[in-house]
Amino acid sequence: MDEAIIVDAEFVAPVGAVASEFVAYDRAPAAGLLLLVAFVVLYSKVISKLGKSAIQEFLWEITTRVVPSPKLRRRKEAQLRAIEVHTQRSNTSSQDQFAKWAKLDREYGKLKVEIEDINNSLTASKARFFTILSSAIFLSTTGMKMFLRIKHRKAAIFWLPKNAFPYPIEYILSFSSAPLGSVSVSAWLMICDAAMDLIVSIFVALVVGAIGMLRGNKIKPKTA
Repeated sequence: MDEAIIVDAEFVAPVGAVASEFVAYDRAPAAGLLLLVAFVVLYSKVISKLGKSAIQEFLWEITTRVVPSPKLRRRKEAQLRAIEVHTQRSNTSSQDQFAKWAKLDREYGKLKVEIEDINNSLTASKARFFTILSSAIFLSTTGMKMFLRIKHRKAAIFWLPKNAFPYPIEYILSFSSAPLGSVSVSAWLMICDAAMDLIVSIFVALVVGAIGMLRGNKIKPKTA
């Protein structure tokens, strides 16, 4: 058996071998990185298809339902009381019972102001929530892709068969700093992105086709 030397603790080659003959020594990190990149791309595609605004609205709705909010509770109480006071005021004559009508009118005015203040406060809270969520989405999608490109710019996701592609293609696939003959993180991101687009398009087409078939089966032809 030929003696072997370890290079960069990740690649191994027989003594006297040239760099192009190096093979992967430890494939586990590369396999993990391969799956991580694919997951990040898939996650980004899901976020893109669902829409950031729709996700923000959904999570805000869930948050306001799950997390108790004194402001929401007080607004509901004020709204119910405002309806009650408005009804009483409408049933009270401003001429025959002016004192009672004026008291109800003042209370109704105060309730309207309180409800408006609560709405303004909730709007500000919602805007802050959307800003935080938007930043989180950016960091977990675009930010994560940038991090992977920079952090693992020299990593080889996997190795191409020797002499399987001409030099220009190997250079592009290893761009920017991965070893020649391998597929870099940047190239793998682009490959996954294109593949996910195709998969999503096929999936949507199948779903639309299935829905069309189901609707077509429900429509029975008229008989003479």
